[in-house]
Amino acid sequence: MIRFGIIGMSEGNGHPYSWSAICNGYDERSMADCPFPVIPEYLKEQEWPEARLPGVEVTHVWTQDPAASAHVARSCNIRVVASAPEDMIGAVDAILLARDDAQNHARFAAPFLKQGLPVYIDKPIAHSRRNLDALRDLATSEDRLFTCSAMRYAPELTISDEDFDVLGEIRHIDIRVPKDWERYIIHGLEPVVAQVEALDRITDHVVLCSGNYHGLEIQWASGVSMSLRAFGATPTGIAFRVFGEKANKLYEFRNPFGAFKSAIETFRDQIRTGHSRVNWTDVEKIVEIIELGIHR
Repeated sequence: MIRFGIIGMSEGNGHPYSWSAICNGYDERSMADCPFPVIPEYLKEQEWPEARLPGVEVTHVWTQDPAASAHVARSCNIRVVASAPEDMIGAVDAILLARDDAQNHARFAAPFLKQGLPVYIDKPIAHSRRNLDALRDLATSEDRLFTCSAMRYAPELTISDEDFDVLGEIRHIDIRVPKDWERYIIHGLEPVVAQVEALDRITDHVVLCSGNYHGLEIQWASGVSMSLRAFGATPTGIAFRVFGEKANKLYEFRNPFGAFKSAIETFRDQIRTGHSRVNWTDVEKIVEIIELGIHR
């Protein structure tokens, strides 16, 4: 059994609840008061205890708010509320850094990476290539660090071989996400980067921002163009549309539980095998695009 310690919270991010429930199951009465109502809604749609990810348990939790930590622990059957993150060293086998405020990732991850503990860093791992490289340098080996947008593992965002045949040569990709650029554009971007080989080298880009809207237009050397849009408070889902020479198709994200579970499962398997499951070339490309969108 792999023992996880989980670290949270960042504003608007309920992963300490959802990730812990995936590993431990949950207490329905306590989870009803979760400050992220969508989480108990999709947890109720699963069959328990069968839905739990086998071979792992979240045994320790820490957040900057002791009351929030205690509530996560009650809701997700976590045995220990840590007084400080470093208290988990020697008591757990790996860390789930369930915060999406990239500017704080190095501060929280460093003590564990320096001790050789595997750390799963929530998306995005960094907002710049410089910060990405600094985080990677902290890890004692490549298999000690894991990161992704869980959308990478969402079946509904998979472009099948049949889809590629129907679409023909890719000409344009349109990506849209809710909320802010820095934290959410990766959700639409990562599954595209993971699947479309024509995203080779950026030759031109334009940043377009207005109010809550944050956009980036990219031209790739292959001839593919890309539009990325974060819509702020305007209601929208996570989706992308691929335009080919023969057809186009919309891909929309629908199943957060399944995607989160697959991502944690991949981290579990990385720990078990000692082989990195992260495509760092993809990560570098994603961080480059995020950074382009931030710097106008």
